[in-house]
Amino acid sequence: HTIIIAGGETPNTDGTGSHAVADVYRLRWDGSQISTDVLPPLPQPTMNAAGVVVGSSLYVIGGTSSPTATNTYHTVWSMDLAVPRDEMKWVAHPAWPGPPRMLAVAANWNGELFLCSGVDLHADTEGKPARTYLTD
Repeated sequence: HTIIIAGGETPNTDGTGSHAVADVYRLRWDGSQISTDVLPPLPQPTMNAAGVVVGSSLYVIGGTSSPTATNTYHTVWSMDLAVPRDEMKWVAHPAWPGPPRMLAVAANWNGELFLCSGVDLHADTEGKPARTYLTD
């Protein structure tokens, strides 16, 4: 059993909020203990992204750069998990049709990647993040 943790949000050390991270970890359970592998970091700090494995590749899709961001990523990154650790690298793919998003749902259906829903961000009249809910 394996879980991949890619990006996320962590508290600032000075207690003033939080920030996005680029760290990627693979946790494996062998029936009696958990082992942790540190994988290559994402190309940019990312939080609230969607993730899915298709074949041997991990995909990280969309997300945002910080809790106060007023825009979302329109990025698709993949990394082959079947190659040796020192050969792993992130590959950029073309953006999907439709708006950028965070908090989306990604799924593998019969070896094909599906992406739906989530939210896009924009600045409200005070410059703070406001959400547009996506229903595709």
